[in-house]
Amino acid sequence: MPIFIKLLYPMIDAKWIPQKQKHALIGFCNAIFFIFCLPSHADIDKETLSSPSNLKVSGYLESYYVNPRHNNGDLPNYVYSYQQTEQLNINLGLIQAKYSSDAFRGNLGIASGTFMRANYAKESGVLNNLYQANIGFRLSDHQQWWLDMGVLPSHIGLETAKGNENWALTRSLMADNTPYFETGAKLSFTSQDQRWTFAGLVLNGWQRIRRQADNSLPAIGHLISYQSPSGVLINSSSFIGSDTPDHDRKMRYFHHFNIQIPMTEQLQMQLAWDIGAEQREKSSSRYYVWHAPLIQARYQWHPAWSMTARLEAYQDPHEVMIQTVGDRGFRASAFSSNVDFRPNTSVMYRIELKKINVSGDDSYEASHQSHDNLLLTTLIALEF
Repeated sequence: MPIFIKLLYPMIDAKWIPQKQKHALIGFCNAIFFIFCLPSHADIDKETLSSPSNLKVSGYLESYYVNPRHNNGDLPNYVYSYQQTEQLNINLGLIQAKYSSDAFRGNLGIASGTFMRANYAKESGVLNNLYQANIGFRLSDHQQWWLDMGVLPSHIGLETAKGNENWALTRSLMADNTPYFETGAKLSFTSQDQRWTFAGLVLNGWQRIRRQADNSLPAIGHLISYQSPSGVLINSSSFIGSDTPDHDRKMRYFHHFNIQIPMTEQLQMQLAWDIGAEQREKSSSRYYVWHAPLIQARYQWHPAWSMTARLEAYQDPHEVMIQTVGDRGFRASAFSSNVDFRPNTSVMYRIELKKINVSGDDSYEASHQSHDNLLLTTLIALEF
């Protein structure tokens, strides 16, 4: 039996865990133990893999190629997805196990790829490959109150790590410079009609698994989501905390808002806006402010074919989130357009043309490079 499961069983016997949740948690541990005991043969019967009825094991693989038409092929330091150019590469390779019952749920994902190396650079050891690892308990038999703990997907933003869940191929500037994951505890409530979701979070920091050294202040956040009968989806989320040590604590206040509007059966639109403020220095009443607006539209003219166009901007005049050479502030705008082909639910092919115009970075003048970043990216994603 794997050692981490041996350690879980004494925790399961804790008196504070209700009997119903205790049985569900035991089932989850047995399911994980089942995964580790699977024989390593290529001809494993599918019925054997799915024998724990509440367990789902899945995989995801995303391969890409970026052809840059600018700046000797180098991508800027604020790009955290698909950042390797002129070579076929893996952005995300993921194996995930999810367990779900009426009273308990759990999620364990192990991943590798250029996305993991860029976004988990602050972590070390096995944490570099820990895509998600969380457990959740249902707190009410009659209502959807849940407490989830561990490494969780971010509650902020429109986009996720998995490309086939997003409208556009490459990530937006706002997505690449906000968390893709977070670690802590989330208390959430979903209404009976599934239209309202409320959540409050206590976190280790801004996209961190381990809390930053010498930072004793936990961060907090909120999520409010509503979907109307007509299909309009509205989302509000926030972060309040510090990403600096206690001796130099600078408070950060951040809010994300987005709305998704179905214009017709084929056409949908999304609008989003990020705004953040961080103290200029410890205990200061003055703040540096940055913001990022975005608008994108998706048109699906065939079950297998669709296209998306996105227009965005990012304004960080005091370089809180994006540092440049020359200390003149970061200002950028970007436009992208991509075409998607999905022959079935498991496979997706994409191609995208994206142009980023940057001002305020002296590194371009120093190397006689263009401020315009023109990228042609193609991707194949497989989910199984």
